[in-house]
Amino acid sequence: MVIDPSEIEQLTRELVRHASVTGTKSAAGGGASPFNETLLAEWIHRRLEGKGVRSVLQSLPDGRKNVFAFVGGASARTVILMGHFDTVPPSPGQALSAPSGGDDGFLYGRGSLDMKSGIAVAMTLMERWQNGPAKPDVSVLFVATCDEEVESSGVLRAIGLISRLKGNPSADTTGGAASDTADGAAAAFLTAGTLCEFLGVINVDYTTERYPGDPDYHVWEGTVGKILAGVYVRGYQTHAGEYFRGFHAMGLLSRLVTGIDGCSDISGKAPPPATLRVKDAKDEYNVMTSPAGWAYFNIFTTENTPAKIMEILRAKSDRVIGEYLADLNKSFRAYGEAAGVPAGGLLWDVGTRTWSEIHQMAVKKAGPSGVKAALDAVNSSGRHADVREAGFEAIAALLDLLGDRDPVVVLAFLPPFYPYISPDLGAFGSVVRKIIRKIVRERPSGDGRAITTEEFYPYISDMSYLRIEPEIRKNLGGLTDEMPSWGDRYSLDFTLIGRVDLPVVNVGPYGFGAHQPEERVEKKYSFEILPALLRDIVAALR
Repeated sequence: MVIDPSEIEQLTRELVRHASVTGTKSAAGGGASPFNETLLAEWIHRRLEGKGVRSVLQSLPDGRKNVFAFVGGASARTVILMGHFDTVPPSPGQALSAPSGGDDGFLYGRGSLDMKSGIAVAMTLMERWQNGPAKPDVSVLFVATCDEEVESSGVLRAIGLISRLKGNPSADTTGGAASDTADGAAAAFLTAGTLCEFLGVINVDYTTERYPGDPDYHVWEGTVGKILAGVYVRGYQTHAGEYFRGFHAMGLLSRLVTGIDGCSDISGKAPPPATLRVKDAKDEYNVMTSPAGWAYFNIFTTENTPAKIMEILRAKSDRVIGEYLADLNKSFRAYGEAAGVPAGGLLWDVGTRTWSEIHQMAVKKAGPSGVKAALDAVNSSGRHADVREAGFEAIAALLDLLGDRDPVVVLAFLPPFYPYISPDLGAFGSVVRKIIRKIVRERPSGDGRAITTEEFYPYISDMSYLRIEPEIRKNLGGLTDEMPSWGDRYSLDFTLIGRVDLPVVNVGPYGFGAHQPEERVEKKYSFEILPALLRDIVAALR
């Protein structure tokens, strides 16, 4: 199979020209404005159909669409090539060309690296396999999803059709009966009714250096998981001039943020936790302290289940509370000495609770109907379009229901949740590792740079929803019991994910600056080396 790098570069440029920021709509066409993701999905579908590749569009309930395409091989053994075509918004000063104005070996622009170049490589390979002199030994399913950058709703819809192709009828109920019927028709069309014997998933999301100056390219086995941990602090409000008569929620919350953000003892070999938002309960300026405040944290994991993460966070919260109260008492005494007023010990009793604990306490006090009414009021108020903010409001509602006004820290989990997937120790992972070693020996990159295999793709990706590890499955209550919105405004179909149950690797383009103004993809690796690498991996999966 001959692959022209300039053709892939041109297709990448074309995809980048199609704006597809997650959730944005086009102003063209009048009437109901279509999602930009839908417009791009339709363009990809038409392109593949025009090249003779069997392709279908899969609709999400909100009107956005995924693209599926299939090339039949010599057997029903099938590998999935997967990627997403949505992007984050362009940054101020987004670079569209090399700073020098010439060709520095990179293609610039939002989505060039993350991950329209990967989509372009996969599309080109599908077209070559379809129209080449010989079909591949295995069949190939191409899955291009919308909305990876926000909620991964694209892949959560896509796994229903993947499960259908494995032979699981009525597998997806997320879109209702009509969607389930549409998936059945799409599966029958793509493979002419033949069931797929899936081997694994090759994601083509971006790769970059692991550290500044890293000389190598990388293929990743498995993927990190991500949990969004929420911390709610209720204090006791007072006038700023009478600071020690109250308990300032933001004072303790700031310590908790410092204790969690960047703390690698929570995430181990995964990137450390990052604070994604901090907010207090005040809506306007005044000289009162904040009665409450909250923050949520992105926590990556490669081995810790939600229950284990909650255990770690609780121990950290208890330790931070103790240190903060000691410092607060020390500060009170220093203030008393400086101001010449009595300043004895503060008597605050501050503890850590979890969502499940305050929920149980509230049920005991107000009964199930009382708790339901309080939570229904939060969900029906319309004040919180964001499910994460609604989660914190639910915590506040139950604390109010309890009637206890003591300061408290409440820990909870918030959407979205991404399970980690361990590197595959079976046949699929073995073949990928073997072919990488063979390719590196026989066809080096040309500039002395190695291609290495690494564990756990270090970025959030759609791969997480293709498998559920046994230790997570056995302890799902550690997640669902601690998430205020679970079952009301957020849920995952773990049964469906378990039906898909596929090993994953990430073999994608290489570049720099994903989500940043200088986003750029390296042409040589991404348009020349990567296509040959993917071609040879698929050829080895006999």
